[in-house]
Amino acid sequence: MPTRKYLARDHKFYISADNRATWIAISGISEWTFTVDSNSEDVSTMDYGAWGSSIHTQRTAALTLTGFYLSDAATGGRDTGQLMWEQASMKVGYAATRDFKVEAVTTSGVIGYIMLTGTPSMADLGGATTAVMPWGGEVAVDGAPTGSGMYNIF
Repeated sequence: MPTRKYLARDHKFYISADNRATWIAISGISEWTFTVDSNSEDVSTMDYGAWGSSIHTQRTAALTLTGFYLSDAATGGRDTGQLMWEQASMKVGYAATRDFKVEAVTTSGVIGYIMLTGTPSMADLGGATTAVMPWGGEVAVDGAPTGSGMYNIF
C-alpha cells in the first residue's frame, strides 16, 4: 500500500461561540501543535524488587496556534477568528470556554478533524523594529477531545 506524508500546513482552524452551530475561521496561522500529556502515579511495590511501576491516571490536552496579527488594511477591522479568541481569553470561568476545530484538508476535502472545548489564552504581542507582529495562544482543553478520519484516536 502506498503511503504519503501529510503537510502540517494543510490544516484549517476554527472557533465557535454558539455550541458548534457556526464555525469562524482563525486565519494567519504559521505553526500549530496539539499536545496530549499524561499524569502518572507511582504504584511501585516491593513485589517488583528494584523496579518502579506507574499508571496513567489522567490525560490533558492543549492546542497551540502561532502566527501573525491580522487586520484589514483599509478598515483596520480584525480577523474575526483571532478577535473571538482574544475576547474569550479576557474572560474567566465558563464565560471563557469556547469550542475549537482543527481540520485536515486535501484537494478531496476534509480527511479528519480534532474537535475540542477549552479556554484560550493569549501569547505575548510585540516585536522589534523589523519584526512582523506575532499572534497566538494556547487552548487548555476541558475534557476529552474528539476526532474523525486521520484523527480518530480518542
